[in-house]
Amino acid sequence: MINSFLSWSPWQIRLLLLAVTVVVYANSLDNSWHYDDRHSIVDNTAVHSVSNIGRIFSDPQAFSANPGSRMYRPILLMSYVANFGIGGDSLLGFHVVDIALHVLNGWLVWALARRVLGGHSTALLAALLFAVHPLLSEPVNYISSRSSTLATAFVLAAFLSLHDAARGGANWRQHLAVTVLAAAALGSKSIGIVLVPLCTVHLVMSRAPVRTWSLLLGPSLVAAVYVAATRAIIGKAVIDAPVRGFVAQTATQLKALAFYAYTSVVPTHLSVEPQFKVGDSLLSPEVLLSAFMVASVAVGALAALRLCPAAGFGVAWLGLALLPSSIVPLNVLVNEHRLYLPMVGGVIMAASIVAAARNLGGWIGPALILVLASITAVRNSDWATEERLWGDAVEKGPGMSRPYANLGKAYLEQERFDESIATSRLGLAINPRMERAHYNIGTAYLNSGRLEEAIASYQMALEINPNLLEAINNLGNAYKNQGRHQRALAQYDRALDLAPYHPLIHHNAGSAFLALGERDSAIARFRISIDRDPSERETHKGLVRSLRLDGQLDRAKQVLITALREWPGDEVLLQLMARTQMELGSLRGALTTLEKTGLSEIDARIRLGELLQGRKDWHGARQQFEVALALNPDDARGQNGLGETIYAAGDRMGALEYFRRAAALDPKFPDPFRNIGLVFVRAGRGVEAVAALERSVSLEGDEVSGKTWSLLAQAHVLQGDTEKARKAYRAAIAVDGDDAEHYHNLGLLEHEAGAWAEAERLYLAALERDPKISEARYNFGNLLLESGRYGEAVAEIEAVLQENPDRAEAYVNLASAYLNTGQGPRAIIAYETFLQKYGSGDELRRKVERQLRLLRDAEGM
Repeated sequence: MINSFLSWSPWQIRLLLLAVTVVVYANSLDNSWHYDDRHSIVDNTAVHSVSNIGRIFSDPQAFSANPGSRMYRPILLMSYVANFGIGGDSLLGFHVVDIALHVLNGWLVWALARRVLGGHSTALLAALLFAVHPLLSEPVNYISSRSSTLATAFVLAAFLSLHDAARGGANWRQHLAVTVLAAAALGSKSIGIVLVPLCTVHLVMSRAPVRTWSLLLGPSLVAAVYVAATRAIIGKAVIDAPVRGFVAQTATQLKALAFYAYTSVVPTHLSVEPQFKVGDSLLSPEVLLSAFMVASVAVGALAALRLCPAAGFGVAWLGLALLPSSIVPLNVLVNEHRLYLPMVGGVIMAASIVAAARNLGGWIGPALILVLASITAVRNSDWATEERLWGDAVEKGPGMSRPYANLGKAYLEQERFDESIATSRLGLAINPRMERAHYNIGTAYLNSGRLEEAIASYQMALEINPNLLEAINNLGNAYKNQGRHQRALAQYDRALDLAPYHPLIHHNAGSAFLALGERDSAIARFRISIDRDPSERETHKGLVRSLRLDGQLDRAKQVLITALREWPGDEVLLQLMARTQMELGSLRGALTTLEKTGLSEIDARIRLGELLQGRKDWHGARQQFEVALALNPDDARGQNGLGETIYAAGDRMGALEYFRRAAALDPKFPDPFRNIGLVFVRAGRGVEAVAALERSVSLEGDEVSGKTWSLLAQAHVLQGDTEKARKAYRAAIAVDGDDAEHYHNLGLLEHEAGAWAEAERLYLAALERDPKISEARYNFGNLLLESGRYGEAVAEIEAVLQENPDRAEAYVNLASAYLNTGQGPRAIIAYETFLQKYGSGDELRRKVERQLRLLRDAEGM
């Protein structure tokens, strides 16, 4: 049947190859990003803009957002830049390019096969086999494997150029073309290094004239320069820190050759991570059998050189193209995309064998093409999503650990956290030192709010791989979510040592600095992040908040104007603009901006009143609430807001009436019930406070604020129910782990109950979140004094007095600590300072005066 195409022109053949390839891969256009795509493309800002061309060609780290993933592949990266420039991050554009490259390679294989095989129909068969073979589907479906298709295109083009130049007499243009194409191949992937040995074998087999050997000079020089320039990367993989030793690598790759041979002939059980183990001995039966097979093929190829030179050429191409992955120890033992370039030789060999078997009938080739095309179309569907790809790998290779980790990651991205944890643990049962599985578990815990468990998992991942950037960053995020911002910053600094250009880490550091009130540092970090990645709107919001808090309102407004051009309907940006306009004194502008968010005039005025409350502009807030209530007296939010302004003015009972009115108008509105509880807490009326606050908790449902839980805890304390108070404070911490007061207040309860170890932990947690919370430091100093740790007590109480030297009662505790450390004269000074600052004439003063007289007598003063 293929013989019927003998009369077709080259362009008709090319259109046929195009049509067949597009039909076979049409169902791959909607497939998702996959594992390495995330760090090498999606998160790699180096390939998002043409402005990074200089870095792409000079810095191997431009290959990936992960600091440990360094490769020199500038041509590959430029193809990504082109994709982003034309279609942004649209996956369709990336898939179209990958299919187009596979079509191009099919054409080039056809051109090569015509020269090697001679027969027109046999060359077409080779090209069609290449176009539809399932083993070659991975580089077409998996964007990061474009390196294989791109390098193959340049190797084939360079080989054809050299072949034609050798036949017709080489000129300088052909020398230049071969050299440039060789450089492009190496700039796509290091497998381009095989071009020189492939061309050498071809020149030997074709008995080319000596003068044509000069065509190898350019590619050889390019290869030498490439090896020298990337020696640090190559040396680490081969010499300095190989993932396995020489014997294990040799045994493994001998097994791999047999595996590749089988999957090439029977490509029905393909997997992105097949069931395949490291070969631990050269003398194991399976390794010896594989070695025998390789030797037999080599001998057969030599014998075939006379009978069927094309088959011998195909075997030679296949073997030479497999050498790089066979020699260099890689983490993944076998991989389909490694066969993309070698299979050029494989299909030429297969086509020559089919051509020689004419007695089997003319339908063997078409039948083979049809079967392989069907298998490839089915295989494409396995690449549809990460879950499907790695679920398939788990099913086909249940003894391999990596598929479980990657399937766990897929579940993470779908927010199926329990499944991610369970699947990742299955991987750890096979390989306990799989850092990615620990990372998945930590991230699932982080997103579930189980921060201590998340921290433990990240620490286990980092014990295995101290440079796992994502784990370092997320460990910082876990600390930040706990309100432990200094610890978070230490992790972000550690991450930036590995990836100084990473915009997300700069953003996270900016957020931590902002929470600590270090506005200058926050502004600097947010600006760096925006410079690296202007497309992240959350960073613009962080920068605006930092500038506002720093008083740079005009600059904040300019950033907002720029951001709103990019994201005109973003509600948070509009709210920030309204807040900034309000702070600049433009209440009318703020109202107009709030109405752009879709708010009515009443709602906009209530929101503006709330913003003014945040600035403690109670008079301005009251005006806005009163105007809103004039428009609608039955608005519960307006009544509640007006009550809050009255409360702030000191009229608690007057405010209570407004709160009750708001609660009556909208019984499902939790804020007035919380405010009623606040009034009763301040009035010391525990029963009424608990009733109102428990109603607020029930109305808030899953969104109960830390403020509500804290007030409920205080109400329980008024009733003497410390156990319920503890539970409420713990709930406040779970919701709002950033608030130091929650830890301090719970610490006080534990301190009073005699649970000193827990109280100490809580006081320290409070101070870690806010080192300036003097009450926590003062009470911690008292705890140290009570527990007999006098030297530590001295340091803490002195720190309190340095912040607040007029805190008279602290001098009494300091004197007691001095006495217990044998510092009598200092104790006398502390008592004297107390008497100077303490104005009351109560029993405490008289007690200190007596103690001071006794102490002076003892010291002879």
